Amino acid sequence: MQVCYLVSAAESVEDIGDCPPMRGLRTDRTAQTMTAGHAFMQNLRRGHYELGIDARRGLRVAAAFTELATAI
Repeated sequence: MQVCYLVSAAESVEDIGDCPPMRGLRTDRTAQTMTAGHAFMQNLRRGHYELGIDARRGLRVAAAFTELATAI
């Protein structure tokens, strides 16, 4: 049984009872895919790849995806 908790901005924890798994994260494979995608986006933003490195920091992800689209 899984129990959900709601944490408010004041950091008070409120038990809201049972909750189902997050939609789309029911298997280990989908959770692994989501985690890998999140890590990829973080690494792009931080400039760990040679994609979008000439762009300003706020536009780095958009520039990287433009470069990826032209490469494919």
